[in-house]
Amino acid sequence: YFKGDFKDGERFCLYSFFSTRLLAEIDTKKRVNSQEELYEFAKDIEWEKYIPNPDKTFLITASGADTPWCKNILSASLKIKDAICDRQKELFDRRSNIDKENPDVVFHLFLNNSNAYIYVDFSSRSLSKRHYREVSTPVYLQENIASALLGFSPFVTLLSKGRITNVVDPFAGSGTILIEAALIASGSVPGLIDSSRFAFMNLPDFNKEEWDEVLSK
Repeated sequence: YFKGDFKDGERFCLYSFFSTRLLAEIDTKKRVNSQEELYEFAKDIEWEKYIPNPDKTFLITASGADTPWCKNILSASLKIKDAICDRQKELFDRRSNIDKENPDVVFHLFLNNSNAYIYVDFSSRSLSKRHYREVSTPVYLQENIASALLGFSPFVTLLSKGRITNVVDPFAGSGTILIEAALIASGSVPGLIDSSRFAFMNLPDFNKEEWDEVLSK
């Protein structure tokens, strides 16, 4: 967890080697005891701050644990979807479509010990993917996992002390460890490989001039 402004989130997406996803918290409610309570909580959220008009598509993802009344996390996510659509109908007399492949905005519901946490996806669900492969292989080590393995190795420790050491890829696969090692050693910014893929670009608070300023630094 960390607190920051919009530009801090943009910088995180650019520079993070290890992360899978960055979620910005929208609202939290303690002790939600039923799906009906979850719906009422979600219905009061100002979703129009994130989906300013029904022409935008969205998707709900969800995860959770230790919530006795929630036997199926999918059914809980559908309650959030219903709350969004019902609020849109009241405001605009129509609702957004759900897009499972390429939504404009993605929200995430997390349930834990009957507490509900709602987030908007700030980075995109594929922050770990650098997009430096022209052709995808059926099985390969995920880029952020490769970087994490390097982070636990002497390579990064020695690098921080100004020492370069050899890196051996023991998996003999698609070379992800070697590519990530080269990015780290060269001081590269992983998010610059494809700086057009981030979810925050679809949010109303996105400012192109501020983003260009972040990119220039």
